[in-house]
This record gives sequence, C-alpha cells and structure tokens, in this order.
Amino acid sequence: MWYLCLTALIWALSITLIGNALTGPDVFFVAAARMGLALGLFLFFLKPQAVDKKTALRLMGIGAVQYAVMAILYLFAFRILKSYEVALFTITTPFWVMLLSDANKRAIRPAFWVAVLLSILGAWLLQPQRELHWGLLKGFLLVQAADFCFAWGQVSYRKLRRAQTELVDSQIYAYVYLGAFVCALIALVLWGDFSQGLSLSPKQWGVLLWLGLISSGLAFFLWNKGAVRTNPGTLAAANNLKIPLAVGLAWCLFGEMPQALGTTQFVLGAALIFIAMALPLFNAKRT
Repeated sequence: MWYLCLTALIWALSITLIGNALTGPDVFFVAAARMGLALGLFLFFLKPQAVDKKTALRLMGIGAVQYAVMAILYLFAFRILKSYEVALFTITTPFWVMLLSDANKRAIRPAFWVAVLLSILGAWLLQPQRELHWGLLKGFLLVQAADFCFAWGQVSYRKLRRAQTELVDSQIYAYVYLGAFVCALIALVLWGDFSQGLSLSPKQWGVLLWLGLISSGLAFFLWNKGAVRTNPGTLAAANNLKIPLAVGLAWCLFGEMPQALGTTQFVLGAALIFIAMALPLFNAKRT
C-alpha cells in the first residue's frame, strides 16, 4: 500500500503543476513528450528476453490506453477545468476499478464495494457546491473517460502480472511505455503541433521533465507495481487518495480552494478515504 500512497502524493503535486503551467501547449505534444521521457527512463532496465512477443504486445496495449489516451483526455480537461476541479472529478475512479476487477473475477465482492463507497463518499465531501453548465459537464465527461482508461490499465496489468508471477516489473515496464509513446506520437503526427516544443518556457520544460520522469515514469510504475501487491478493494479506494492531497496542495501552493469547503469537511473527507483504503486489508484476502 505504501507504493500507492507515495504515488498519490506525486500525482497530487503533478495535478497542481499541470493546471498552473501546462494548460497552453499542445496536448498531443505534451502527452508524447511525457511518454517519451518515461520510455527513455525504463529502457535502461528492459530485458527483451524476459517476455514473449504476445505478452510484450499486451503490455504495449495496456500502456497505450492507460497512459497515452488517459493523458490526452486529462490534458483536454485541464483546458476547461481548474486543477482542483480535475482532481475532484476523479471521484468515480474507484467505481471503475472495482467494476472491472469484479468483471474479471466474475464475482461481486461486497467487502471491497464497501471500501469503494466509503472512498467515493469521502471524495464527495470534498466537492464544492457549484451550478452545472455545459463547460463543467464537458470537463467532467472528459475526466470520466480518462479515469476509465486508467482503471482499465491498472486492472489489466494486475491481472497479467498475477498470472505470470515470474516476471520482474522493472525488466518489462519499458514495453508499457513504448505502447504509450507510440500511441501519443501517432496522435501528435495526426493532430498535434511539433513546433510547440520550441515555444515552451524554461518553467514549462521543468514541469514537463517532472511529469515525464517522475509523475509518469516513476509514479506510473510504482502504482501498477503496488496494484499487483494489494487487493482490488484497497487499490480501488486508493485511486481517490490523490483528491484530498491535490486539493490541499492547490490550496497551499496556488491559493486555489473551493470557497464552500471548510476544514472539518476536508478532514472528514480525507479520513474516510484513508479508512476505505485500510478496510479491505482486515477482512479480505489478497485476491
């Protein structure tokens, strides 16, 4: 579970950085650059002989959906929403993770669903009261599509690795990033603007390097590694941990905070998410 907690903290910081530094550049360029940097980082550890061609292609497919498609959808959402709104709209990610996990298992696991509901309730308490409008709804739908892609990827990687326990994550993970990079690069060629890289400021390049090497390269790896080692209930609930962390960081670093959100409400929401993560550890086996 510590892999998940550390990753959530990294992502919380990354959400605030994207929303305040990378909303202008072409989304396809940013996505391709992030995936290219992550791929370069893990090429040093790749052992092609560790997997067969079929497994390599499966890993590439997981990376394309979980990282490239997800990143592009998120970046479009950041053009509509504030950084804390993007974080808050990921509230349903545990639902997608648990739904896909139970579909793979062909069983409904009530204890895990209790954790999911607690996690969603905790995240819901962090929601500001807002009037709905088309821009907000469009951003919400983009985030939901991105979250589904991310949920599908982590569940799929967990299933693959628990079926092939002889694999070593660090030796095969470059294939995941290769699939993500190829997908993002194709999108950049078809719809993006290569010249965006020349117009980035030093600050934007710094943020891009952080996102590519740390938020994407290191954190994505740690999250899926943690997903393999924990049960689906804790994994699902942990997807909402970044929400209170991102809201808190956006508040402290950039002064962004929903006006209607009080300290008691914030603490209660965050506490429910932590309880939801811990609950499955006491009443369910690692399945």
